Amino acid sequence: MARHRKWKIGRRARWSYWLVLVLLAVGCSGPSQTITPSPASTPTVTATPTAPSPSPVPSPSVSPGGSAIEVPAAGEPVTLPLHILAHVGQPGDQVTALLRWQDGSERSFQFTVLADEHGEGLVIGTPPWWPDVPPQLPAQAATLSIRDSTNRVLAEQPVMVLSPSDPGTQAIQLYWTVSGTDLTRPETRHIVRTERVGAAALRELLWGPPPMSQIGYETALPTPEQVLRFPGRQPDWGSRVTLLGLTIEDGVATANFSKEMRAYGGGSLRVKLIRDQISQTLRQFPSVREVRIAIEGETEGVLEP
Repeated sequence: MARHRKWKIGRRARWSYWLVLVLLAVGCSGPSQTITPSPASTPTVTATPTAPSPSPVPSPSVSPGGSAIEVPAAGEPVTLPLHILAHVGQPGDQVTALLRWQDGSERSFQFTVLADEHGEGLVIGTPPWWPDVPPQLPAQAATLSIRDSTNRVLAEQPVMVLSPSDPGTQAIQLYWTVSGTDLTRPETRHIVRTERVGAAALRELLWGPPPMSQIGYETALPTPEQVLRFPGRQPDWGSRVTLLGLTIEDGVATANFSKEMRAYGGGSLRVKLIRDQISQTLRQFPSVREVRIAIEGETEGVLEP
């Protein structure tokens, strides 16, 4: 009996032994799984968060040349008398245009600021700075500035002023009306030399003669003041008459002007003088025998009394 119990206990011990080995083997191997090797790791750098860069602030809009002065353009070669178009001041204010040459010579003229088509300040015109008025200066750099009544600079522009004898200029004739008559008379001007001299002459004509003209010259073409104050002006009108184009074919010149030309207001004498000024200015050139006038491309029914 004792021997049988001893064998039974031994057999249980052997089963327990094998059971422990099996359990250990299962526990060590575990369930089958696929392990994907990870790529070589790189050091992780923790960056200190920074504030986002501010958006660029847009520059204020300026006219060509980077100034409130639209005409003349920055660095542009010009001749006297000089034309000025600047978006400065308040309507009704008095401002001074000052031209100072590199050698220190100066000329000045006072303007009354107009209200442009948007109701903002506009300085426009041709100061009576004649090239033959002493001192007669050689071609040199100069600065044009517009100043208020306290002499504060509102705008300025560098230019190159050419003398009438400069090889970069050429003489033309501009036809003006004579005050109190139905006549036109030529005035000699020196302009910057150009191959499109006919168009350049018409653009000069559109600026009109300077105030206080030396011999009482006037113009029948609508001035900026007349364009801006014309009762029949339309919302899309600008501040002055401009030349849209000039073509010359077989001796016939067609001058196409902007819609602001309609500010002439009518009247047979004025229509005649406008036609005379334009036609005679163009007929000085040998390539022109006949002149047609268009407004916005239309030649029929324009410039009627």
